[in-house]
Amino acid sequence: MRKSTEASRRLAGIMRIVSIPIVIALLVVAVKLIAMAIIASLALAAFSDGDYEKSAEYSRWNLSANVIEPHKAHFNLGTAYLGSELYQEARDELEEALETAPLPDECVVRLNLSYAIEGLGDAANGAGEFERASDLYLEAIDVLAEADESCPPSDKRQEDLQEKADQAQQDAEDQQDPQGGQNGQDPGEEPVEGEGDTPLEQLEDLLEESAQDKEENDAADRAFDNLGDFPAKPW
Repeated sequence: MRKSTEASRRLAGIMRIVSIPIVIALLVVAVKLIAMAIIASLALAAFSDGDYEKSAEYSRWNLSANVIEPHKAHFNLGTAYLGSELYQEARDELEEALETAPLPDECVVRLNLSYAIEGLGDAANGAGEFERASDLYLEAIDVLAEADESCPPSDKRQEDLQEKADQAQQDAEDQQDPQGGQNGQDPGEEPVEGEGDTPLEQLEDLLEESAQDKEENDAADRAFDNLGDFPAKPW
């Protein structure tokens, strides 16, 4: 009996020693998870306050720490960049998030990614790069169209993007052929100033050109104005 009791005590002692590293590891993981949750909350609060730079800073802290759900840290950072109109940086982070995002998280990642690509398209459109703008709008459509069937429908958003793509393509064609052979003149022929237009028609042309210039200059701001429509803030 004594030998059995002593063996039991030794086994219990060994188990206690072996369990110490496991307990410490579990404590470290628990502390890490709590810290990550606090940091994510800070990122969300900063985003809600419109401090996108601070939100990005908090989100970066979780990039290396979040090994369980890495897509969330990239989504948070990409969304913060989106708020700051850093569209290329936002696209890079959101594409990184999309690689590992499970359903249903993938749905909101795709939606915000489409906004990032649209922002790049608006910037290209504002710079007069209409062909590139059209391509980017179509890329944004593809991101939404490839979503899982379980994701909420995005038909209306895809239609809006298609309209922008079509308009950008039309602007690209007009840019290549600005005269369009109108007024009986060849596209390469220099128009004679004042010929064929009444003063009223000339004034209408000036007003139309001014409105188009304003639309192009404001294009880069359109995505930012729609930030309130995002379905998801940082997690």
